[in-house]
Amino acid sequence: MVKITIKKSVKCPSNKSPAQCSDIIIDKLHEEFNCKLRADKKTDTVNGFVSIDHTPNNHVIDIHFYDADESSNKKHLTTLKKLGKIPTESEIKKII
Repeated sequence: MVKITIKKSVKCPSNKSPAQCSDIIIDKLHEEFNCKLRADKKTDTVNGFVSIDHTPNNHVIDIHFYDADESSNKKHLTTLKKLGKIPTESEIKKII
C-alpha cells in the first residue's frame, strides 16, 4: 500500500460536516486522477481510501492507494484494484 500524507491549514467549510468535507476531497481526487477512494456499495471496486483528521486549521489527509489487485473475498466484498499511475504528493497538493 502506498500512503501519502498531506497537511493542510484549512477548516471544513462552515456549512459542511466533516463527512461532507471528506466527500469534497475524495471527489476532487476522483475527478483529477480517475481513482475511486470510497466504496458506495459493498461490491464496488476501489483504488484505495482516505482518512482525514478534521482539526480546524490543521487538516491531516492520509491517502492510501492499493499497490496490488485483490478480488473480493470473505474478508471484504469490495474489489481492491491498483491504480495504473499513482499520483505524487505534489500532484495531489495542487488540487486539494
